[in-house]
Amino acid sequence: MRRLLGVGLAALLAGCASAPPKVADPEAAWQERRDRFAGLTNWTATGKVAIRTEEEAWSATLHWVQDQAEYRIRLIAPLGQGTLQIAGDDSRVELRTSEDRIYRAVDPESLLSDTLGWSVPVKGLRFWMTGLDDPYGPPPEHRLDVSGRLQHLSQSGWSIDYQRYEDDAPLALPTKLKLHNKGLAMRVVVNRWELERP
Repeated sequence: MRRLLGVGLAALLAGCASAPPKVADPEAAWQERRDRFAGLTNWTATGKVAIRTEEEAWSATLHWVQDQAEYRIRLIAPLGQGTLQIAGDDSRVELRTSEDRIYRAVDPESLLSDTLGWSVPVKGLRFWMTGLDDPYGPPPEHRLDVSGRLQHLSQSGWSIDYQRYEDDAPLALPTKLKLHNKGLAMRVVVNRWELERP
């Protein structure tokens, strides 16, 4: 059944009122989460993203639609500074600017690097966003919270900290993440998830 899950930005900034419940075996709960969320292939996340490199920093509204392997990511900068849309699948990707310029490549990482000067691992990020490791990436290292959810993940040269989930349930989705590698730091706040629960 389709559910619309909303979390107000004010509530996100206010923090959690209670600690997540402990489970007897966090690792077993984590494996159950991975098994349950393996079928989570259709979702929409709306929120904010902030990116900082050694040369610049900027923020935007984020609207990400994932439909099986296909994705459409729209970044809307504040004060009319422009919009970027990245759309693609496992074999091709297209970037469209607010001036209607279109750039194409076979993978989003090289396309972003060539056109914007920075890159994020879109293929891995689609899993990290939902509180999972990338099953197609290298073996990850992780740390769990008392409910068996990711608290920290290291994979593919990236470090991801999960700072908040939508509620205290073991299968709750993340609403605040911080990611960084050697040259880039990114913060994502999701104020609305829309999906079919696995």
